[in-house]
Amino acid sequence: MKWTALHPIEVLETFPKELRERLAPLNERIAAMLENRKEFDRKRAGVATNADAQDIAEHDFANDLGVQSTRTWLAELLQTELRLRREIQPVLPDVLQALHDSNEKKKQDLEKAKEQVRQGLVKVGYLDGPPTHGMIGAIEPGWIAKHPRVHALTIEARTLQNKAWDFKERKRNADATEYLESTLLELRRKLSEL
Repeated sequence: MKWTALHPIEVLETFPKELRERLAPLNERIAAMLENRKEFDRKRAGVATNADAQDIAEHDFANDLGVQSTRTWLAELLQTELRLRREIQPVLPDVLQALHDSNEKKKQDLEKAKEQVRQGLVKVGYLDGPPTHGMIGAIEPGWIAKHPRVHALTIEARTLQNKAWDFKERKRNADATEYLESTLLELRRKLSEL
């Protein structure tokens, strides 16, 4: 079986509490779904070594587990995943918004840190301001950016910005939902022919 890409939704501490609470049970169900897929694949791999059992219809390994049939088990797995993906889809815009909000907050923290470092340098006697560049005792370009706290916040802000701009989960989830719907229809058709 070719499974669709499914992974837990990353939850950041900067997300609103309500969103983190909504994502926690979804992530638990995603983890359970991934484990169920692995179990199905392990059982299937046990019989796939037999040259005559390349199609799951040829060897019904699910009977050993008390499941009606392999295809029925697969249909139940796909149906469960489809329901899960339909529950995930409306949450994804909120995750994207939380990523953007976290990114904006991190940018504000970065600007505050830059200003605090600048004020600290001025406080100990360095000169500040555009006309002082190149003068002895002036704050050199890059000093503030090289400060460990500013550097760390810059990396965090860029990481959040990349996550927010490269957030393709809505499209991936919608595509996977469409794929699951068509796969389920085909599987139900095959089940009805039996």
